[in-house]
Amino acid sequence: MAEINDKRISSLRGQDKEYNELYRKWRQDRTNKFGYYVSGVHDEHTYRDGKGFAGEYPEADERETLELATTLLMKVLIVYTLIEFAFKLLFSDHPFPPLLGVILYREGFTSDHDPLHIAVSMLTNILSRLLPFVYLLVKLKLPIQLAMPLKISNMPLFRCSVPIAMLTFGIIYTCDKIYSVFIPASGGMRPLFPWDGRFTVKDVPELMLFAVIIPILSEVVHRGVFMQMFRQFGDGFALFMSSIISALLATEDSFMACFVYSLMIGYCTLRTGSVITAVIMRVIITGLYFTLDVVTGDNLDGMAGIAVSLTVLFCLGIGMIMVMRFVSNSRNRISLPLHHLYLTDTKKVMMVVSNPTFIAWITLFVVSTMWSVTFGR
Repeated sequence: MAEINDKRISSLRGQDKEYNELYRKWRQDRTNKFGYYVSGVHDEHTYRDGKGFAGEYPEADERETLELATTLLMKVLIVYTLIEFAFKLLFSDHPFPPLLGVILYREGFTSDHDPLHIAVSMLTNILSRLLPFVYLLVKLKLPIQLAMPLKISNMPLFRCSVPIAMLTFGIIYTCDKIYSVFIPASGGMRPLFPWDGRFTVKDVPELMLFAVIIPILSEVVHRGVFMQMFRQFGDGFALFMSSIISALLATEDSFMACFVYSLMIGYCTLRTGSVITAVIMRVIITGLYFTLDVVTGDNLDGMAGIAVSLTVLFCLGIGMIMVMRFVSNSRNRISLPLHHLYLTDTKKVMMVVSNPTFIAWITLFVVSTMWSVTFGR
C-alpha cells in the first residue's frame, strides 16, 4: 500500500538543504505540538509520525496543528498590542491613543524631544518586538536557524531586492498620493516622522529608531518567526498571513499599501531563503518615506514638490529597468510554487478568522479604530 508523505512541504524550494533537514526534524519532533508531518497509507488508518495511528485523515492533523499555532500567535499579538497600549496611555497627549497601539511607533515623541519620552519609547518599541520573538522561539521549540534564516540561496534575486524595493516604494507612494487627491478626507499615508523640516542632532535617536531599529526588528519578527512557523501549512498561506499581520501592525494609515509591500518583501524572502532580504527591503522603503517626510512635511509646493517628484520618478525608473532586466535574464529565479497541503488555503484562512483569540485581537483593533474616529486622531 502506498505511503503518504508530505514531500510537498518537506523540501522548501527557496531554502538550502541544511534548512530543509532542520525544518523536517522540527516538524517530526514528537514533543512539539505546533508542528506536524504526516505519513501513512491510503486505505487504512492515518499515521501521525511520532504520535502513532489515528482514525483521522491528514486534514484533521493539519487542522489541529493550525488551530494550536494560531491560538499561540494571537495570544502573543494581544500582549504585543497591550504593551503599546500601556505606553500610549502613559505618554500620549490624549487619554485614548490611536488604534490601541495596533498602529505602532507613531506619534511616539513630544515636540520638544523629551529625553525620558524618547528613552521609554525606544524601550517599549524594542521590547514589544523582542519579547514575542523570544517567547515564540521557546514555546514553538523553533531553532533560531529556522526562525531567522540567513543563508542566501538565490543570489541573483537577492541582488535585485534593492531595485524591487525602490519600484515597490515608487508605486505605493504614487498610488497613495493619487488616492489622497481623489479622496481628500483620507489624508493619504500619514507621515512617519513629524519633523518641522529642520533636522538636527536631537533628531538622530528618533531617526535610528524609526528608520533602522524598528524596521529591522519588525522584519525579524514578521518575516522571521511569524512566517516561518506557518510555512508547514504552505508558503502561500504563510506569505498571506504574515503580510496581513504586518499590515495591521504597520505605522501607516493605508492598510493596502502596507499589505502590498509586505507581500513583496515576504515573497522575495521566501524565494531568496534569507530574512536579510526582508531587512534590506524594509529599511529602503522606510528610509525613502522618511527622506520625503523630512524634505516636505505636509508641503508639496515649490522645490519640495519637485524633489519628491524626482525621487519617486528615479525609484520607478531604476526599479523598473533593473527588474525587467532581472526577469529577462533570470526568469527561473523568480517563480515560487504556492501550493497547499491537505486543507485548502481558503479553509485555513477561515479557521484563523474564526479562532476565538483572533476575534479577541481584532476586537481590540475595531474598538480602537472607533475611538480614533470619535476623538479625531
